[in-house]
Amino acid sequence: MFVTTCRAFTSAALGLALRQDIVALHRDLLGSWVRGAHLETLIPLSGSGGGTSRRPSA
Repeated sequence: MFVTTCRAFTSAALGLALRQDIVALHRDLLGSWVRGAHLETLIPLSGSGGGTSRRPSA
């Protein structure tokens, strides 16, 4: 997992994260997590916030 306070990731960073199976949470999702959102609900929104097909592994 990579958490940052930036608002967006570059396309190269998102590509790397997806290839390496890294969850990338930007500042808006970090704020949601801090306010009590369950991490499992944020993982599909990782990266740019547009969503991916990723699901948490068991």
